[in-house]
Amino acid sequence: MERSRRALEDGERGPSLASDPKDFTLQKKSGDLRSQIAISKTENASALQNQLAAVESRLQKLETEGKVAQTIIQSYEPSVCLIHVVLAFREHTTGLRLHYAGMTSSGEPTTDEHNNPLLSLTGSGPEVHLDVFGTGFLVSANGQIPHQSSRGRALVAE
Repeated sequence: MERSRRALEDGERGPSLASDPKDFTLQKKSGDLRSQIAISKTENASALQNQLAAVESRLQKLETEGKVAQTIIQSYEPSVCLIHVVLAFREHTTGLRLHYAGMTSSGEPTTDEHNNPLLSLTGSGPEVHLDVFGTGFLVSANGQIPHQSSRGRALVAE
């Protein structure tokens, strides 16, 4: 996404050297071929023009692919979200929650000889929680990923 943002900013500033190494290499080769065509003899110019056409075709393809990626990112970026889930653990039959067995004077959970925290259903320490992070998309009620034109209408299931 960062590469697409830079490309978008570069495009807004106007034509410049490409920020992608492939683009830069192809642009340099295109310039070199144009220089060679300008100073070459007629019999060699045709082969150089063919090479130039191939290089410019590859450059056009890269530019088109970059524009498609930018459009997708601009369209769906508002729907990307960070998901943070906090899990607690409960014993199935009794409903008791998992706790740390105890805490040290520095506020760390007490541990066994292998430095694993001691856990208990009846411990005096705080509940054991596991933080899980991920990414996802906000989805509308009809199952669509909303884009810029429908921003603000996304629904999130609880």
